[in-house]
Amino acid sequence: MKKRILIAGVTGFLGGALKEYIARREPGIEVLGLTRRRGGSSGLLPADLTDPVKTAALLRRVRPDYVFQFCGGDRGDPAQLFSSQFLATRGLLDAILKTGLLRIRVVIPGSAAEYGRPAAKHRLMTETDALRPESWYGFIKWMQTSLGLFYARRSGLDVVVARIFNVAGAGTPERLVAGQFAFQIARIEAGRRSPVIETNGLSSRRDFIDVADLCAGLLTVARQGRKGETYNICSGRAHSVRELLQRLLKEAGKKNIKVRERRDKGSGSFDVIGSNAKIRKELGWSPTISLAESLRQTLEDHRRRMGGGGGS
Repeated sequence: MKKRILIAGVTGFLGGALKEYIARREPGIEVLGLTRRRGGSSGLLPADLTDPVKTAALLRRVRPDYVFQFCGGDRGDPAQLFSSQFLATRGLLDAILKTGLLRIRVVIPGSAAEYGRPAAKHRLMTETDALRPESWYGFIKWMQTSLGLFYARRSGLDVVVARIFNVAGAGTPERLVAGQFAFQIARIEAGRRSPVIETNGLSSRRDFIDVADLCAGLLTVARQGRKGETYNICSGRAHSVRELLQRLLKEAGKKNIKVRERRDKGSGSFDVIGSNAKIRKELGWSPTISLAESLRQTLEDHRRRMGGGGGS
């Protein structure tokens, strides 16, 4: 029987990327999307997850096998983040309890921002490390994932957390660092911007994962992950933001692009690198796309959006 996946927040970056990935790689799966906007498009359903009664009615009608809770972005004031992340997740989980459809697997995307500043330098963060978020986004993601695991323990709901690190690849938006650099380079190539890259500090080291590898990891966690567990989806490798920019500049069609680095002492920049040992050992997932290829795809995608095919 055809499996059915419900993606809450399907119009966002990660929700949309997962939907497209499934359409390309898993044609045997039916995907329906939830959005707070009006429905009308095929496979797109209007829903407000903070309303568990209406959400329960929707779940009874749709009867999904898996739900990915991608509602809410990483921008906005704390009240907006709390509503879109925490309250929406609570509404979804309460709705599942109301329906009694306890077989539904819920995948909650966590964030590397939950870790905060590592206690020791140059070590890979594991799923058992203490979570000390230093931003509102990281704090509210910690609340959201903790809530999901609480429902798994207390009520027996089939919840699993996929903790996501820094994303690159086709579709990466400008708010993420790889997308921010690619967007600026594509504008420079198109003659819509002076040849200067504006950036915050470049010294921090990050763990970058391609969006296609991320989508494969999310499906692996959904299908095989153990209830009530958390899995890091990451490369396990450190790359400085400076290296990321240098790699993208090498791909640029225009040379002699200057970099203007703003050294903001209040930014609180620090290194966060993840360990993917657990997901590799338990579920057999590992990343397959190199950072170089991921960055090429990031830049090519922004070139396409700019209406060009590359620099001269």
